[in-house]
Amino acid sequence: VPGDPNGSMPGYAVLDVKAGWQSDDGKYRIGLFVENIADKTYRAPGSGADGVGRNFGITAGVRF
Repeated sequence: VPGDPNGSMPGYAVLDVKAGWQSDDGKYRIGLFVENIADKTYRAPGSGADGVGRNFGITAGVRF
């Protein structure tokens, strides 16, 4: 996807990866993610602000 003259590109052209694990009973879960792997400047269509750069994260959950 070609970028705009200011170097930004649409948010839908950003590459993200997410992987996770969930216990067999569904009570526990863990997820890892990397957003904007190429660390490109992007601006979601209709937004006036640039999105974040490369972002790493972890999620976890427990159901009672």
